Amino acid sequence: GSDVLTFAGGQGGTLDGVTINGPLNIDGACTVLNGVTVEGDLDIGGNGALTLDAPSKVSVSGNFMEASSATLNEQIAGTPASGNFGQLAVAGTAALAGAFSITLASNGFSPSAGQDFPVITFATISGAFSTVSGPNDFTNTLNANSFDLIATSLAATTFNVAAGTTFTVPNGDYADGTTFNVGANATVTINAGIFTGGAVFNVGAGAVVDLFASPSFSGTLTGSGSGLVEVGNGRLYV
Repeated sequence: GSDVLTFAGGQGGTLDGVTINGPLNIDGACTVLNGVTVEGDLDIGGNGALTLDAPSKVSVSGNFMEASSATLNEQIAGTPASGNFGQLAVAGTAALAGAFSITLASNGFSPSAGQDFPVITFATISGAFSTVSGPNDFTNTLNANSFDLIATSLAATTFNVAAGTTFTVPNGDYADGTTFNVGANATVTINAGIFTGGAVFNVGAGAVVDLFASPSFSGTLTGSGSGLVEVGNGRLYV
């Protein structure tokens, strides 16, 4: 026989390397680790959210449906060849309607321009995602049998902060090699943002760069000078 597994609204849970002998209905929140097989349809309804952590893959023998108020989240942690990214493989029709979100894992991986990640595959398609969000170094394309994320090239940014001034870095996506030239006795605050790769800090005497909890760095922080960089409650002297 077959069973129906449902994550009701307001409920959450994790699926790790299991086979579901029937449909999977998600109206709450569900995170997948290390792969799941669904012997039936997969339906993200209501305000449901399905998160596929890298390198998990969800294989659906039936159809996939996503409601207009639902969200599909997928994570990328390695190259397309490695398979180290969230994947949804649908044997039947994928009916897209809600939101799609992509995140980069915090393992230091930085995609190269041109890399193509087929995050969703299907036999036939209907509809489209209402929104696609994530790092700006990806574009997306909806093909006849797949929804792909394609890595683009972000240009490194240089911030020149004059001596004795105060500057807050705008929230955004920044490429590997983004550089901060901070004059003496200046103060720089980074409250948020995604840095795909590392960052370089050239910090003058008496200057301070505050890195609070929100920024995401997937590479190495390097620096020079006689000022300091504060990382959370700690300090990295450069």
